[in-house]
Amino acid sequence: MIFDFEEKIRRRRTHLKDIMLNINLSVNHLLSSNMALASSSNALQRIS
Repeated sequence: MIFDFEEKIRRRRTHLKDIMLNINLSVNHLLSSNMALASSSNALQRIS
């Protein structure tokens, strides 16, 4: 019974870690695409 409870907590922790990893990946992706947008808009401003 106690072991089962600990197993549930462990699973939940790994699940939370996965969620945090996914959030970090999404944030990094957003940041990199924002950087790409900024650099391309800078390039467009230089051309015009």
